[in-house]
Amino acid sequence: MTRARTAVLDTLVVGAGPYGLSLSAHLRRAGVTHKVMGRTMEAWRQMPKGICLRSTARASNLCDPDGVLTLEAFASERGRPLDRPLPAASFIEYGDWFAERAGVDVDPRLVTELTAGETFSAVLDDGEQIRARRVVVAAGTNAMQWTPPEYRGLPRELVSHVAEHDDLGVFAGKRVLVVGAGQSSIECAAIAHESGAEVSVVMRSDGVRWLTRSAELRASRLAPLLYSWSEVGPAGLSQLVSFPGLFRLVPGAPRHRATSRCARPAAAAWLIPRTRDVAMLAHDAIRDLTAVAGGVRVRYERAPAEEFDHVLLGTGYRVDLARYGFLAPELRAAVRTADGSPVLGRAMQSSVRGLYFLGLPAAWSYGPLMRHVCGAHFAARAVTAQLARARSTGPQLISADVEPARAA
Repeated sequence: MTRARTAVLDTLVVGAGPYGLSLSAHLRRAGVTHKVMGRTMEAWRQMPKGICLRSTARASNLCDPDGVLTLEAFASERGRPLDRPLPAASFIEYGDWFAERAGVDVDPRLVTELTAGETFSAVLDDGEQIRARRVVVAAGTNAMQWTPPEYRGLPRELVSHVAEHDDLGVFAGKRVLVVGAGQSSIECAAIAHESGAEVSVVMRSDGVRWLTRSAELRASRLAPLLYSWSEVGPAGLSQLVSFPGLFRLVPGAPRHRATSRCARPAAAAWLIPRTRDVAMLAHDAIRDLTAVAGGVRVRYERAPAEEFDHVLLGTGYRVDLARYGFLAPELRAAVRTADGSPVLGRAMQSSVRGLYFLGLPAAWSYGPLMRHVCGAHFAARAVTAQLARARSTGPQLISADVEPARAA
């Protein structure tokens, strides 16, 4: 009796956000058999209502092989101009449109477990199992939300991360303290205020770093010399980080200093008029929080204590592969990491041959461009070129204490 053989995919893509969709568009053109798992633009759908993109349309385009499926093309086909700043809701529509026009076939089921043997094996949320020679993880940032230790002792009803809310209108009529000085913190403070909450913001810095001068420079004749098309990073450095393949070769310490400089908290100038009535407590920090009747008491390092109904954390994201719960422990242990991030070699391949990471987890190796939608342009092309060349070998578990695997 002959046993049926299970078909093996060439490539499984975990995640259907900007990176997964852009990669799939390129893989289709290259003839690489693949499957995209996940809900289209899921992380964006979970963002608070009213959120807008800080980046311009040019720096927010997804990447298709011909470069024609842009936000401007989407707006033209819809017969209405793009709002500026661009609402996340419109960006989600654009992602759906991109997938349709690029012929990307997205399977909405989720990968619940990924293991590696002769091939990779993925168990889906309905129990089906898929085998693939290669896996590209483009699972987004939501799992990586960072809650500092000092905020973990209180229930979610009192303290939560901004990424946990899709509607800040739930805070109408309440006193809310927002922690942080970055775009998400300040924009969520504005939205909560406009929804009827009494909002205060506390930050360690000496104030919000508004991107006003940056906007002026970008509009000048010097802009093409100072800033790349990606618009990531300050003048001059922006040009360097726009070439992730070269940026990866910069020695560790200088590379991480440059990445940190590009990731400094800042907020778009268009938020200034929306936050004029929001109390800002600058150059301070929270000493401790205590649950009290109906809320939380906040003690600062310098200012007098206050009581709020809720503390909303805009404390960003930190990569920790353990947060990707679908990675089996033995597979996760085989991935060489630094500061929680996978150390990636050529074409964004990890120390497990055939396993790739895109987006935020790639930022440690490839720089700050990977934190943004525009990083999908480099990632889609680099990974597709690699996968199109190497289609015959399966995964290879490599000790976590060795250098990343070289491209096959």
